[in-house]
Amino acid sequence: MGRSKSRSKSKSKQKSPQTQSPPPSAKTKTPTETLTSINAQNLFNLSLVCFSISLILFVSTYSMITNNGGGAALFGSTATIATITTLPNASLEANNNNNNIKNNIKKNTKNNDEQHGELLVGYKILHHTLKKESQLKYLHWLRDATFRGPKGSLKTLLTTIYTTSQTRTNELENTLFGLFPVVALNETPKSAMGDSIQDDVEKSSTAELVPIPSLSSSSSSNTNKTPYLEWGVRFVFIQAQATRMVVALAMSLKKFEQNEERKQWLTELADEYEAIRESLVDSMLLNLGEGSWKEA
Repeated sequence: MGRSKSRSKSKSKQKSPQTQSPPPSAKTKTPTETLTSINAQNLFNLSLVCFSISLILFVSTYSMITNNGGGAALFGSTATIATITTLPNASLEANNNNNNIKNNIKKNTKNNDEQHGELLVGYKILHHTLKKESQLKYLHWLRDATFRGPKGSLKTLLTTIYTTSQTRTNELENTLFGLFPVVALNETPKSAMGDSIQDDVEKSSTAELVPIPSLSSSSSSNTNKTPYLEWGVRFVFIQAQATRMVVALAMSLKKFEQNEERKQWLTELADEYEAIRESLVDSMLLNLGEGSWKEA
């Protein structure tokens, strides 16, 4: 019995080394850790495949767009590819249209500026003429002060001319010049020739309508003509020219004018001054033979 017990103990001691636990360094993975590792690897592979497909699609689409391959279909969508491939042409056409629009705007602006410049020149002359005509009231006062004032129809015509001219000048300055497009006379292009012509006409008209006997005596003694004795005739001639100028200016400006209200005003102005001119002619025909305009 004693020997058998000792043998069993020795056998148990020999078997015990086989059932010892593995060393800490040789730790085995749990099922959860193994599954997580497999999922991470699959996710990385899937991402790599998606990136490759995206890259292939991008390269294919770019190649078709640059080569105008509108007939090819991408994933069975011919309409989509056709739309994509027409984008460069549509963009180029849009740019051309924009450039054409800009060029047309520049041309229109230049033409409008030139046309508006012509309007400014015409309105400057018209305004100047009407203003000078309105100043005939001073001539009337001067004639009355020297007991040589006009009488009868000549007085009526003189009064009509300067009152009408003053009214029309006020309409231009207070209303019509402010309408669009605005007429700013200070922006009128300079014209040395035009200014010179206006100055010479004014000087010659003033010399005839406001004569100074002391300055004209030498010439009158040689020619036996005294301009101040036939003042009425000269007045009618000068005013017939002035009213004709107003009519011509109004009709010419109407051709360039874009504002309908100013167009209507110019038409009325032309009709009004044409009527005044006809009255001047009729008055001269009625009174010239009677000698009623001669000064005593």
